[in-house]
Amino acid sequence: MEIKTSIIWRSDKNIGIGYNEEMETLKNDEDFRCFIDGDACFTTNFWGKQLEDIINKYKECGCFVGITNRIGCEWQRTNGVDWNNNDIEYHRSIGLELQKVNYDKITDVSVVPQGEVLGGVLMLLQKKVWKKI
Repeated sequence: MEIKTSIIWRSDKNIGIGYNEEMETLKNDEDFRCFIDGDACFTTNFWGKQLEDIINKYKECGCFVGITNRIGCEWQRTNGVDWNNNDIEYHRSIGLELQKVNYDKITDVSVVPQGEVLGGVLMLLQKKVWKKI
């Protein structure tokens, strides 16, 4: 299994086409593409290892999204974070604490209607799941 990370930008603003083009480049159906928004960043070191560990623990799942500080989708928002604080050290400390407490925990939202769509600040998608969609 391989994980490739991409930030998509297109002048026509159709990132869906860009996502599809990137997914097509994955060699195997078991491989994953990690999409992150252009204004997002990982706040911890070894985030790739964490993604690998989560995928390996939840082999039946082919789509993951991240929890973040600034997102309209409430169920994906980290509680208690100051949206207006732009200090990277502040956000790194929160990321480290969340990583320590929730390293490989996920919430299965496939069986619980959330009343809102998912946000794609960080989306980890397996090629075989993309093909089905």
